[in-house]
Amino acid sequence: MTHMTTSTNKSKPDNLQLNDLIAEFVAINITRLSRNKKHFSEDLMGPELWETLDNGIRQEIGRVIYKMVDRESLPLNYAGKTSSNKHTYWLD
Repeated sequence: MTHMTTSTNKSKPDNLQLNDLIAEFVAINITRLSRNKKHFSEDLMGPELWETLDNGIRQEIGRVIYKMVDRESLPLNYAGKTSSNKHTYWLD
């Protein structure tokens, strides 16, 4: 997963591939999540994968999830930030 960077020079195909990858992981993991609590990017991507990623990639995935939710590309609603600045989401 070294192709994911925080660089603004990413090409459109890379962005689309990252969006598709995130959408796939969310679709897999969302079925395991409770509707009665707020969820973090870690929950949406799955803790097994999340633990293998370095912080820079985690941050990039978090930014992409936020943008995808804002564009209504994922079945989630934005629930705000925590005191530690993490975005949270409700299941749609």
